[in-house]
Amino acid sequence: MVVAAIYIFAVSWDPQKVPRGSVAYFFGIPASVRAIPLVEPCREPRYSYVGYEGTKGSFSTVEYGSALDHDEVLAFYRDWFQRGNCALREDGGVLFADRCSAPVHLFNSDVAIQEGIGISCRTVTVTAIGE
Repeated sequence: MVVAAIYIFAVSWDPQKVPRGSVAYFFGIPASVRAIPLVEPCREPRYSYVGYEGTKGSFSTVEYGSALDHDEVLAFYRDWFQRGNCALREDGGVLFADRCSAPVHLFNSDVAIQEGIGISCRTVTVTAIGE
């Protein structure tokens, strides 16, 4: 009975905004998302996972602060995604990567950067769909 309860909890649990190194990080965040590189971090990353629900697929995010400007962050991730032969496109300042292969291991992803006047630590969110 206890084993069944633990299993139900484990498969229905969606960790939200957990820090790197926590138990929730290791057991609730996919390894492919934990492997996403951070560029010039100035704020600790937080990781989230939302599991499958009906026909809706799963997705994961890593959100952190970067000291680089918008174009430098996108250039970094553009280079990283190209190592995985991803199909890349940009729309409205967001970088989209589809059909990636090793070493990236993410199928559909996007990178968004929050801009603002006088912000020296920009919020970067990398979303991985189906992870």
